[in-house]
Amino acid sequence: MISTRKQTSQRHIQTAIELIHRGRIDCAITLALAGEGILPTTPDPHLFRGLKDAAPDLDLNLVGNWLKHPNEPDIVEIGEFEAVVMICRAITKFIAVFHQSCDPFEEFLTWADNAGHPLGRGPRPS
Repeated sequence: MISTRKQTSQRHIQTAIELIHRGRIDCAITLALAGEGILPTTPDPHLFRGLKDAAPDLDLNLVGNWLKHPNEPDIVEIGEFEAVVMICRAITKFIAVFHQSCDPFEEFLTWADNAGHPLGRGPRPS
């Protein structure tokens, strides 16, 4: 398989979206973070940068790090909201890096808004 960083990131994020809708919250978070993490740094605005600026002392990777590393406690409760935030982080960084979106991303952002999670709705690419 030959893939670009863009293609791999997009597939990770789209699969995370599929997984959250199937109730696989932990897997959705892990894939969303992988899709976000593979992207290069960008000066353009995106959700993670905005959250870091707004709450510099908050550990924004607490759940993600717990999912990837053998941290205490051994049991944790992870809600839909955490997965929505992580997927929106990945989507908005993808858009910031590539200045484009796709139908599954836009559909997810609309779903998140309608579900009471209005995240990631900033300037949209034309």
